[in-house]
Amino acid sequence: MYWRLCCALAPLLLRLKKHLMKLEVKKSCPKCDLSGADLINKNMPGINLWGANLSGANLWNAGLRSAKLFSADFTGAYIEGADMTGAKFCRTKMPWGIDNDDCI
Repeated sequence: MYWRLCCALAPLLLRLKKHLMKLEVKKSCPKCDLSGADLINKNMPGINLWGANLSGANLWNAGLRSAKLFSADFTGAYIEGADMTGAKFCRTKMPWGIDNDDCI
């Protein structure tokens, strides 16, 4: 049982690790799967997270100033204290619903 669970989770953990490395190096991660990621106190000004899956992620005190968050999914994410000043929202799934503030 444990072996099956371990083998089932391994690809998911590898994908998350790969996307977290891309986030660090490129400062851009469109369409990345960062669901459940721990991004506490992470400073990411101007980052491109277009279409990224951040559902269930912990973004406590994260710096997302001027971030591009079009079509990103923050469903169930913890965003208390996150600085999203100047961030762009369109078809963005936030914990409270869809945010279309910056759709043209």
